[in-house]
Amino acid sequence: MPVVAIIMFIGMFCLNIVQLMSIQDGLQEWWGIPGWLAFVIGFLGLVYGGPIIGLLLGVVGFFAAMNVWDWAWWQAALLCFPAVIFAVALTMLDGVFSLGSAMRRKRL
Repeated sequence: MPVVAIIMFIGMFCLNIVQLMSIQDGLQEWWGIPGWLAFVIGFLGLVYGGPIIGLLLGVVGFFAAMNVWDWAWWQAALLCFPAVIFAVALTMLDGVFSLGSAMRRKRL
């Protein structure tokens, strides 16, 4: 197995554990659910819930990181929605390169 794949696996595993902790704290704080039950709900929702339930739990984790852990909004967004932020950054980068390519073609 390549080293990069192992590093990515470990990084994503750690990220998912912190996301699950955020979801668990949000469910405990707002709905008064016991810790073990909040963990089970969060785990089963993330693994078997599909994209809609996963998105809803991501929103719970986002607001829990902001309100329970007192994180800034951008830190909570990086924790709970890293793929969206990565996609937006790549889209912006693609636009910059496309603009540069168009300007170079016009000059030639």
